[in-house]
Amino acid sequence: MPVAGARLGTYDDYAVQRVVQKIDALVRSHKHLSLGGIAAAISEKRNIEFHREYMTRLRKYELTDPLTDLVIDWIVDNHDPKFREKLSPDSIFTQVGESSFDFYFHLAQMEDYDAWEEEVLKAFEGVYLCAPAQDRHSYLPMTMVRHFFENKDGYEQQAKLKRSVDIKQYIAERSIVILRATRMGYYHAAEFPLSLLFPPDFVTLDVRQVYEGIGIASGNSIHLFLRECLSRTGKLHSILITANGKNEAANPHEIPLFTVGEVRHFVRQEWQGMTARDLAHMKGEFAQAFDLGFHLDGQAQVNLSPVPDVKNRVVMIYPRENVFHRKPADFLRHPDLHFILPDLKNAAEIERVIQNPLAVGSLL
Repeated sequence: MPVAGARLGTYDDYAVQRVVQKIDALVRSHKHLSLGGIAAAISEKRNIEFHREYMTRLRKYELTDPLTDLVIDWIVDNHDPKFREKLSPDSIFTQVGESSFDFYFHLAQMEDYDAWEEEVLKAFEGVYLCAPAQDRHSYLPMTMVRHFFENKDGYEQQAKLKRSVDIKQYIAERSIVILRATRMGYYHAAEFPLSLLFPPDFVTLDVRQVYEGIGIASGNSIHLFLRECLSRTGKLHSILITANGKNEAANPHEIPLFTVGEVRHFVRQEWQGMTARDLAHMKGEFAQAFDLGFHLDGQAQVNLSPVPDVKNRVVMIYPRENVFHRKPADFLRHPDLHFILPDLKNAAEIERVIQNPLAVGSLL
């Protein structure tokens, strides 16, 4: 298999990035080594004038291939004889038995990576509303959602697109997720359905299943591994953490909220037509999501099993696309701000779960 740049003298972005990473790692680990020192060593070895500025141009992906070859030769001669073989991402599949760390070069300093994971762990612990990503109700203030369900017959068919059209469906598709960071580097996690907040005589479309488990922060993602408290069937959440960007900056009223592409047009139309009262309610309801500066979304994998089923027999596995809106820890004290029907039940028990997710079983 040809190695990128070895014979043709052309290097793709991956190869250049690999070279830059290697140089940075060497400079960090050798206190007497510098970019200027490397340039001087190449000059002496090749008997040419290899300027310090060339190293800066390398970092900007602007260095010509012949000069990049000289840097690679210096790495091969002095530090890593097999370095040229690692300039293609395919090489990870051919270097059996070697440390995978050497290929995942974006993790050059594992202590820095561990510190980043710890930062993610602490920054994103809390309470989240888990809602369907494709439902425009997931991005609207509660005042507008209530108005729709109270007057849905007055809405045109076009206005009913991309939204749950029944309040029971709305409730059944939402849950509360709690992440509590531990000193061991993972989350205690719990998830309970929104329907659990309503009176027992409120007939819902969903089975009131409560989950408990752990969560792991990995890079810019969080992975939750949960089991249902009765059937012990599993549920997985893979949550991607992304910084707000140009799409959020382009929203009406400067609303810093992520929306998935399928509903973005509809939601922006709704936001554009909001009253001052609706906008004020939204700023209060989504305050913590706005302040976070990041958006969380991802896919859940749900294992469905008849309840009760002592054999823990899974009969179906299905995925769901979700968004996660951060809520204050005391959100239960403000039902008018956060919930479709403010008449809450089990509020004291739910608040205990927020303080200690391991108490989730007491809800059953």
